[in-house]
Amino acid sequence: TEATDTICKGGSTTISQTTAGTGVIVGWEYMAASGTNWTGISNTNTTLNVINLQETTSYRAVYQSGLCDTAHSNVVTITVLELPVGTLSISAGNDTICAGTTTTIDLTVTNIEDGQTFTIYYVEGTSSKTKSFTNNSTNSHTFTTGTISTTTDITLSRIETTSRTMCTNSNLNSTVTVNVQANPLATIASYDARLCHGETVDFTVTVSSVATTDAWTLVYTLDGTTETTTGTGAGTFSVTTTNTVTSTSDVLALVSITNNTSPDNCNSSLTESVTI
Repeated sequence: TEATDTICKGGSTTISQTTAGTGVIVGWEYMAASGTNWTGISNTNTTLNVINLQETTSYRAVYQSGLCDTAHSNVVTITVLELPVGTLSISAGNDTICAGTTTTIDLTVTNIEDGQTFTIYYVEGTSSKTKSFTNNSTNSHTFTTGTISTTTDITLSRIETTSRTMCTNSNLNSTVTVNVQANPLATIASYDARLCHGETVDFTVTVSSVATTDAWTLVYTLDGTTETTTGTGAGTFSVTTTNTVTSTSDVLALVSITNNTSPDNCNSSLTESVTI
């Protein structure tokens, strides 16, 4: 007899008689790898369909010619491979990011051979995605998310090997959460529209998208000269420039604001400007 010798767990195959000897098949027998005795199968066909096999199992045909004693064919062993498994995780340094950035996800696999290729299927927020890998001896891999703007779940739903014996596991539900911190914002609320030559500029800025205790740094320019101011929390804050107006029209421009308390110093580039 002969058959496919390696299948995936839960898979099926067919064992067939290849050479007819003296006599006919009067039955089949099997013995699972976890067992010690042969068990009879009521089937006198020259083929045996094996369905939903859960562990490595050996099979043989039982022959009889006339009134002679029964005899057995050679033994065929169907090796059953465990389905591939994947688990997602995320390190403490990558689990919280700034809005509009990416992060790194860790992937650990089992039941995949070193050098075997495989593909994962996962959902990032509401987007279905795939990534392909070649397994290594550590069974550990990483991949980068897309740009994320709000707190997002990433769920691994399926993994399949794509070389050697190819097996698929669609019964996965490994999830990690990427926490997203909003980038701080600042706008000019008011300013001195008319000043005398040599005077400093008083203006106010409204800061948002920061927590009450978050410290921030605002960068701005007065006619191209860079200055900074700092504060804590959201609200409207008064600022006086260090430099003075020196021409008939000076430009006050916001450049950026950085949340110094957030893990990744979340920041926003600003483009608002006014002419004094």
